[in-house]
Amino acid sequence: MFRPLLAAAALSILATGVNAQALAVVPDTAPAIHADTLLRSTQDVTGQLLSYPDGTPEITVERIVVDPGAETGWHMHTVPLFARIESGTLTVDYGSRGLRTYNAGDVMLEAENWPHNGHNAGTEPVVLLAIFIGAVDAVLSEPATQQ
Repeated sequence: MFRPLLAAAALSILATGVNAQALAVVPDTAPAIHADTLLRSTQDVTGQLLSYPDGTPEITVERIVVDPGAETGWHMHTVPLFARIESGTLTVDYGSRGLRTYNAGDVMLEAENWPHNGHNAGTEPVVLLAIFIGAVDAVLSEPATQQ
């Protein structure tokens, strides 16, 4: 007696077009993907046009920590460099091109072939993500004198 009743119930469900998927709970919206452009530029922070090095492309990603009171020393980058300040506040002296302060969350295309010196005047370490758009055997950073 139970079997025919079960079969009749199953047939009834099939006949009305209800299936197991329709009985499942479906969220109103599917998970989404969001993209925010953090930076789009043809120039570095000093206004110089970007230039890519010759040779076989090579990307180098560094996590750089500048302790409180520390400074980078005068240097320059010979390849484009994208940087994002993860935490802390970094003040960068570009000599005759001015002084800029970068806070957590800020992004920049760092000065290329222009001397600069970064300084952490804060009480917490500055952590930054640096992405060098270089070439195999390219010098990424070299000592320089203030201009």
